Amino acid sequence: MEFDVGTLGNHEFDEGGEEMLRLINGGQRDDGRQFKDGPDGEPINTSDPDFPGADYPYIAANTVYKDSGETVLPPYQVVKKDGIRVGFIGVTTLETPNIVVPDAVAPFDYLDISDTVNKYAGQLQRDGVQSIVVLAHAGGNQTSETQAVGEIVDETVQMSDEVDVVVAGHSHSRLNLRVEDKLVVEAFSFGTAFDAVNMKVDRKTKDVISSSAEIVDTFNEGVTPDARTAELVAGYKARISPISERVVGTAAENITRAPNAAGESPLGDLIADAQRDFAGAQFAFMNPGGIRADIASGPVTYGELFTVQPFDNSVVSMELTGDQIYTLLEQQFPPNQAAGTKRILQVSGLKYTYDESLPEGQRITSLTTTAGAPVDRATTYKVAVNSFIATGGDRFTVLKEGQNVQTIGSDLDALEAYIDSLPSPFEAPDPAAEQRITRQG
Repeated sequence: MEFDVGTLGNHEFDEGGEEMLRLINGGQRDDGRQFKDGPDGEPINTSDPDFPGADYPYIAANTVYKDSGETVLPPYQVVKKDGIRVGFIGVTTLETPNIVVPDAVAPFDYLDISDTVNKYAGQLQRDGVQSIVVLAHAGGNQTSETQAVGEIVDETVQMSDEVDVVVAGHSHSRLNLRVEDKLVVEAFSFGTAFDAVNMKVDRKTKDVISSSAEIVDTFNEGVTPDARTAELVAGYKARISPISERVVGTAAENITRAPNAAGESPLGDLIADAQRDFAGAQFAFMNPGGIRADIASGPVTYGELFTVQPFDNSVVSMELTGDQIYTLLEQQFPPNQAAGTKRILQVSGLKYTYDESLPEGQRITSLTTTAGAPVDRATTYKVAVNSFIATGGDRFTVLKEGQNVQTIGSDLDALEAYIDSLPSPFEAPDPAAEQRITRQG
């Protein structure tokens, strides 16, 4: 695609800084996670020793090492086009430490976006670069033709006038507006659209004198696939099909991750049940952000389950007191209740009621086992969670206090084994008939 420059998003950190840098710089993976099960169940080394890495530079201005304060990657890149130098500054959302496995981001600090941009924009100008674009893995939501809200909007307001264009991301939304006379654009996600930005530059001053953008959809109905690309895709599909197309079970109906008013979903219940069974635990908790697709009715393949849970998390068992379980459920509601930031855990083995209108720390009004026995604050229980929240991901920091912690195996293996054990065609729990989570207030 002949990219000139790229920047880091939160998912670049999913498997830690060393793996992130290997993917950018090239080389063979050697941390043990390069081995994946093949069609016969035997491990296969999936990492090419000659992997070249990215063939364009990555930049990251606000991601620094905690121990030194040095940037992980160059903070900016100057790209020359038709005699004009354009400076690109890369920044990453400050949400990253809260939405990535804590161990993976532990070596890094994420600095204020606008302060960082202003620092390097000034440096670029001193070097004679007057046209400046920010590549920001941070987003927002457009509320009208001229108004938007969100992290990148707030940060753009605080950016200096030296910045001309901000190319946003992360929120998977559409943005095309001016914020403090800076053009801010974002083109949805998953390649469904792209930003076409036009900047008019005065050749004498080297500065942008006007800018505009179009969000171009990439719908492909009626388009003949590129022959080389189609051949490449077909080759990989043939290689993985013995694994991806293996049928695990048959779903009696569609199983959706869409939550009801209380935040509970059929697929969330099913996954929590699978992890509780896999770990032999009394209770299980599943973060809804880790459920990435629905299960369609009919034959369910391993490939579909991989799409549902693609992060290669492990199932972790640990012991928590009843009091810590109360704290865990209270941590679903962050301080000050910022809009859209609550994360309702999917549960197995218990039922609970919450009331968001109550004061912080008092929102869980009822907590019992599925059989109706109260969860005793002084009693110790065995619980199952995935490795992402086990290490404090999604702000569930109380899980870091768990005792007798054991890693059991893959969350995908847990779901596959559980579905395989169910009578076929299988059904997921129905929150309407067997309510585990109740919302009050």
